[in-house]
Amino acid sequence: MASFRLMVAAQPDSRSYYYLGVAYLQGDRPEEAVAALRRAEALEQRPNRALEQSLGTALLRAGDPEGAAVVLARAAERHPGAADLLLQLGYAHYRRLDAEAARSVLRRARGAAPGDPRTHFHLGLAESALGDLPAAETSFREAARLAPEDPEARVALGRTLAQRGRAGEARAAYGEALRLFPGSAAALTALGMLDLADGEAERAARRFEEALASEPEHRQALYNLGAALRLLGRPAAAVEERFEATEAAPSPSGSRSRSRSGPPRRR
Repeated sequence: MASFRLMVAAQPDSRSYYYLGVAYLQGDRPEEAVAALRRAEALEQRPNRALEQSLGTALLRAGDPEGAAVVLARAAERHPGAADLLLQLGYAHYRRLDAEAARSVLRRARGAAPGDPRTHFHLGLAESALGDLPAAETSFREAARLAPEDPEARVALGRTLAQRGRAGEARAAYGEALRLFPGSAAALTALGMLDLADGEAERAARRFEEALASEPEHRQALYNLGAALRLLGRPAAAVEERFEATEAAPSPSGSRSRSRSGPPRRR
């Protein structure tokens, strides 16, 4: 990081600020990345797709999906067939709670890059938010087919199947996610919720405890563990206090993304 700051000090132009902003992004310092990339944008003589895409990423990680949507939409207008830009713009719309706009943009991204599993996954999220569960199921299945080693697509598919009343198929999807990613807090929590719905509070509690062993601050696991313990007549106050503490804590702005471009992946 110091070398990039020295570069800016020696030559404070758009290129130097761009590289500094990217370094801040890679160092999980999105607010500082936004400041550096905004400075690069102000110094840039003409539109720069790489700069705008990096700025959009930084704004998303800094918790400003509205600002990200503005920047990415401007870039997408100049590059209407750029699937990676469309994917990131669709994710920005999803983050700003405009699922209709997200679906529209992500369909364009799917048309531009039908083989990208990320596009199908995020399209499924938008479709699910709009209540179109059959379409969401199709999108998540395609994401899982295109990314056979991705457990997150299986978790999303399982949730959709559970919402559609197909608990057995949902359990199979969660089981596949656990095969790919043993200890997945999301899959274990979802299985526990199915157990609760079946009246199996003891088994559900074990699932939630296993999820928390993997991810101690998993909010849904904490909330449902408290519910399961109450059903079992066991003390739940400590778990409920932990849940309230996680609810009060601010969400992290960054994301441990496993994708190389576009929106952050799920964990």
